[in-house]
Amino acid sequence: MNDRKIYVLAGTPGVGKSTILKEFKKVQSHIKVINFGDVMFDIAKEKFKLDNRDEIRMLKTEDFRMLQSRVVRKLAAIESSYILNTHASVKTIDGYYPGLPRYVLEQLPIECFIYIHAPLEQIIERRNKDLTRKRDVENINDLKEHDEMNRNYLASYSMFCNSPVKFLVNSEGQLHECVDDLCKLVK
Repeated sequence: MNDRKIYVLAGTPGVGKSTILKEFKKVQSHIKVINFGDVMFDIAKEKFKLDNRDEIRMLKTEDFRMLQSRVVRKLAAIESSYILNTHASVKTIDGYYPGLPRYVLEQLPIECFIYIHAPLEQIIERRNKDLTRKRDVENINDLKEHDEMNRNYLASYSMFCNSPVKFLVNSEGQLHECVDDLCKLVK
């Protein structure tokens, strides 16, 4: 019997998930962290000859689904507990798409969904400073819509998996408090 636990960490792009997890790993180095998008990109760059992770969102829906299916097979084979860094929803060329559709959720024993949020103005500032990504330029209303979609998807995921959703705040200057809160959740 495998008693692994998977903690899903999500948030609007630019909220600081990767930064939080980098700091988390300094304190909890024994907990594995897997980035769904990185695994997806490793597959996509070979199959579709993509240059950066942000191009995945531009693929046709059937290609996006195929990539998700291949990623979940890899994730399901991991026997240890881990944090899965992902997106609750993905803004694609066809509209919002679930980051964790049912066929993904059915294969993973999710202990808890963790949603990182911050004031939307701060997210815009962070995104503008992050030159490592090629994100869409979005205004406050676009981000508000995406945040609402994320929350709606998370509620659905929570009901499907019978797992709780915990909200953590990553406001400017509060990184270490957010990391401390994450450490209390992930054991």
